[in-house]
Amino acid sequence: MTSPKTSSKASLVNFRSLDLNLLRVFDEVMAERSLTKAAHKLSITQPAVSNAMRRLREVVGDELMVRSGQGVEPTPRALALWPSVRDALALLQESLAPGAFEPSTATSTSMKRPFRPAPSSRVLISVAALASSSDSPNVRSDRQPPSRGAARRRQASTRAVM
Repeated sequence: MTSPKTSSKASLVNFRSLDLNLLRVFDEVMAERSLTKAAHKLSITQPAVSNAMRRLREVVGDELMVRSGQGVEPTPRALALWPSVRDALALLQESLAPGAFEPSTATSTSMKRPFRPAPSSRVLISVAALASSSDSPNVRSDRQPPSRGAARRRQASTRAVM
């Protein structure tokens, strides 16, 4: 007879062998019920999906999927795991995603100097134009090209770094 301490320790997953990408693959295979379709959605090869599922099977100790006529069907263990995996992935994605840009509350990084994009950057100039609009009252921008002295100092500091 095993003690409760021993049996609970035996059921723990070894996180050293658990790769977050395995859970992403598992989630997509569960959604698609096809390794090929999951591979396409994840922009990886079908053998890479198969390998990831093999590694996850080893970690979990369950087959997770069985072949069916048109793809794969989840085992009861996979069906039980999927909601938790899906929720955890969604929570991680939400936590790691950058916040949305809100122009009305944006401020310059330095109130002493306005934001000054490089003159060759059309994208930054467009952003600066947006930032200087009434939607972003706290952001100051200067769309004038930098002085020759500033350009020389920037070139000199770039060379010093290289």
